[in-house]
Amino acid sequence: MNHVELTVDAPAAGGESVARTEDGVIFVSGAIPGERVRVEITQTKKSFSRGRVVEVCEPSPHRVPDRRIAWGCPDVGGVEYAHVTVEHSRELKRLAAMDQFSRIGKFDRDLMDRLKREFRVTPPHHDGEEWRTRVQLAVTGGRIGMYRAGSHETVPVTHVPLAAPAINDLNLHQIDLTGAERVEIAVGDTGGAVTVVGREEVAHKLAEVVPPEWSLMSRAAGRRNRSAGRTTLIAGAGRVSHTVRGVTFDLDAEGFWQVHPDAADILSRGVVERVRGDVVDLFCGAGLLAIMVARETGARVWGVEGSSLAIASARANAQRAGVEATFDVSRVEKLGALTDADTVVVDPPRAGLDPAVIRLIASSTCKRVVYVSCDGATFCRDAQRLQNSGFECRDIQAFDLFPLTAHVEFIGSFDRV
Repeated sequence: MNHVELTVDAPAAGGESVARTEDGVIFVSGAIPGERVRVEITQTKKSFSRGRVVEVCEPSPHRVPDRRIAWGCPDVGGVEYAHVTVEHSRELKRLAAMDQFSRIGKFDRDLMDRLKREFRVTPPHHDGEEWRTRVQLAVTGGRIGMYRAGSHETVPVTHVPLAAPAINDLNLHQIDLTGAERVEIAVGDTGGAVTVVGREEVAHKLAEVVPPEWSLMSRAAGRRNRSAGRTTLIAGAGRVSHTVRGVTFDLDAEGFWQVHPDAADILSRGVVERVRGDVVDLFCGAGLLAIMVARETGARVWGVEGSSLAIASARANAQRAGVEATFDVSRVEKLGALTDADTVVVDPPRAGLDPAVIRLIASSTCKRVVYVSCDGATFCRDAQRLQNSGFECRDIQAFDLFPLTAHVEFIGSFDRV
């Protein structure tokens, strides 16, 4: 095997670290900047290589025993900072984000100087290692599993890392799920839902395992589009609910909701603080941001979302909250124009904003854009596009709503200049 001993220089986005050697840049998984490590090279390209730590020669004071070993799943991915203290993982995320702000976002010197002084990755209200309320588990050989780090190979698990206790309490690893492709689990404030993707008879095996207040559903394998009629409801209502500052949001169990239990409160507060005047909420989902803005500022709000199921939930949630807000079903990328508004709020998928959406915003009357993002690279790419379209970044705040993973949640505001 191709091994090399090196000193790691700096953190990189995605949870890796960077080592600069005479032979070029190496992105290393499992290391902490400042450490001397022995690395196995797993990939070599023209401009860089990738490797994984096989031995720590000089450990960082911020290193802890890999948590995945205690969880019984030492090889799984998605816990990039399993070997780092939580506090230091946030510092590594901060440094990686600052690099993206400069390199991809190309923010001006004044903003970068201010970010160097002020920018932090803020922990959630309730910190801990059992926060993930939504998981997707692969099924191989009848057993639940997760992808091995850096691959699409599935490894069996008896404990789902970072999952809320209610998910691990199901003990799905004890059940033969032969005939299923994967299992999707969503936990609400009370109850939850389990969807088995595969043969319907497999889902019926879980009837005695899933708590009575939960929903149990089945969906045919290979169908990624979760449209109405493709999911069979076996038990329960197929809904989950979450309460945010006294407002209850009820939504389709397979619909989008923030994964960390504190995220909806934290992000909606951040958006409410930043909006000015009337608001357009693009990618509004089940109406979280739009409804909290309307409720707490009194603004007129128009929400747009491509999912008819999500819009139905948003309308019902607005009525339950006692607020007036308009919600329409439409693909944001296909909108011809935006209604007059002072602020446009965007919370797009991880892929970020299509250039057509940037043009749509730029051609509108809005004076401010509030951008919520869970991906630093696409956030910075879109920030540059907004700046090229006549907007200037005023502030960026980050929250560690995916603890011990490489992900960070960002809120940024951009004003028209």
